[in-house]
Amino acid sequence: MAILDLFPTPVGIYELNRDVSDIEKETVLNFERRSNSGNLTSKPRNIVYDYPELNHLKSFFDESIQDYCNNALAINPNEVSVYITQSWANYTDSGQYHHKHSHPNSYVSGVFYLQSSEEDKIHFFNSNTTNHNMREIRVNTVSYNKYNSESWWLEATQGRLYLFPSNFVHMVETVVAKQTRVSISFNTFLKGVVGSADSLTELILN
Repeated sequence: MAILDLFPTPVGIYELNRDVSDIEKETVLNFERRSNSGNLTSKPRNIVYDYPELNHLKSFFDESIQDYCNNALAINPNEVSVYITQSWANYTDSGQYHHKHSHPNSYVSGVFYLQSSEEDKIHFFNSNTTNHNMREIRVNTVSYNKYNSESWWLEATQGRLYLFPSNFVHMVETVVAKQTRVSISFNTFLKGVVGSADSLTELILN
């Protein structure tokens, strides 16, 4: 038997490969905060552009985005580039959570873990099992795998960046660790030309 993986969702995993610096962590921890659904986020909404202390992290994000788009999505770098639009910090204490959501008006989204505990995870949801009526038939299985699971969790490891299509639904379940979970999230969009004039789909994005 052969099984073909049709239309998988690519999640890019990138490691900072160094410790988060004291100034980077201090900058993010000192942002004024606002309420979110289940946790808190930073009031500043463009942190990687507005705070020079995060320039090195921005460079890491930019390089990772370029690698992900070139290799996983195979976009043509001569026609289009991907840039960060908004970026913000998330703060989740013990007993808090981050609601189930996706990122509208964005192409690729990312989450980077500035401070986390061993127990921390991020959950992604399988659109094939949540949107298709045929999957409303619930069959008992002997084990879970990428074909029959409704969700899949990945470790929220300090210094790790996940990149994923912005419509990929995800959440953080209730945190149990004593240490505040701190992450930086960002959205992106496109510059350049998408589509083509001949097919009447051309769109010029500056």
